[in-house]
Amino acid sequence: MAEGSAGFSSPLQLLSTFSRIERLRHSNQAHCARPGSRLLLRIQQTDETCILQLVLPAEAAPEQQRISVLSPLGAALLGLSPGESQGESVNIF
Repeated sequence: MAEGSAGFSSPLQLLSTFSRIERLRHSNQAHCARPGSRLLLRIQQTDETCILQLVLPAEAAPEQQRISVLSPLGAALLGLSPGESQGESVNIF
């Protein structure tokens, strides 16, 4: 089964994520994370890097580094630009 909304503790959080996805679809910002984006991430604690793609839930395949925008990680990365970080643990390049 594809990743779902298991990380959302309220309907408002889910609605907020859907709203961000919709705003990103109509945004002219070329370099922000949105569905379909491939991201190079650096894990700060280990200095490891990985490449993943943000996708819609039906296309998610974590074993292929295809992460749902509704997963906790995917939702946290939505809208970030290169050079920005998610908390103190992940940087986007």
